[in-house]
Amino acid sequence: MVLRTTVRCPCGSGVWGPGGGGTRPEWGTKAALDHMEKTWAWMTGTLAGTIDTSSFSVDVTEYDWTKVNNVIYDDNGVIIKSIPAIHFEQSASLILEWNGLRLAFSGDSLPNKWWIEATQGVDLSIFECFFPPNLAVAKWGFTQKEALNAVTTIHSTAQFFGKMMAMTKPKHAVAYHFQNDHDTLPVVMDAVEMVYDGPVDYAQDFMVWNVTKEGVRTRMAVPNPEGYPVPPLHEKKMAAAGERYQTPDSVLAGWPEEVNALAEQIYADFNKENGTDFKFELK
Repeated sequence: MVLRTTVRCPCGSGVWGPGGGGTRPEWGTKAALDHMEKTWAWMTGTLAGTIDTSSFSVDVTEYDWTKVNNVIYDDNGVIIKSIPAIHFEQSASLILEWNGLRLAFSGDSLPNKWWIEATQGVDLSIFECFFPPNLAVAKWGFTQKEALNAVTTIHSTAQFFGKMMAMTKPKHAVAYHFQNDHDTLPVVMDAVEMVYDGPVDYAQDFMVWNVTKEGVRTRMAVPNPEGYPVPPLHEKKMAAAGERYQTPDSVLAGWPEEVNALAEQIYADFNKENGTDFKFELK
């Protein structure tokens, strides 16, 4: 389980993820993010000195996924703890505590004693809920043995979800990690209700929970598909002019001089409107 935040991070993103615990270093979060950063090396390099590129960097904190109730984040009254999950190795579940409220998120996991002990009576419990095996055969094209393996030895099938909720009695439960469609939801609900009769939301994209001491309110968000970036959390800083990436002269040779006057007019209009004194410079 990986936690991503922009809080208190001087760079673009702070990422907390599993590592250590005897796992191979190349499987750790830092190794994964180091490789991911390399995929945008061209973007970081060519934009140096043109815009603030600090948002492209990632600050990684690895935590020992084998520890129980391991505090991995503690800031401004927010505490996040990890417990081991059963999903091969290097998997963990997270428990968030704030203002007297508790939220638990399993990630991929089979039922386990750590979850049972740590999540008793939480305000919001989000646990994995895979298809029942026959539905996995019908919808995912699995063989019968593949389906049984996938939903009972790697992931938690719907009845496993129900059992975990029955054993921990959260104030509000959320079943997630399955295609919630018109023909799958009734089958999943039937399987859950064989072993659990408490309040459950069957997760959909953009489902939102307002968690208060009075209870949990479930809503559906209406996202803006044409959204813009959120305001920056830190002062923007660009590389010094001398550190700006220089496009090769052989490429800039293709710039038509007839556009210079137009570019300079754009700058003049901008400077007049904003009280600035920027100069148009391709280099």
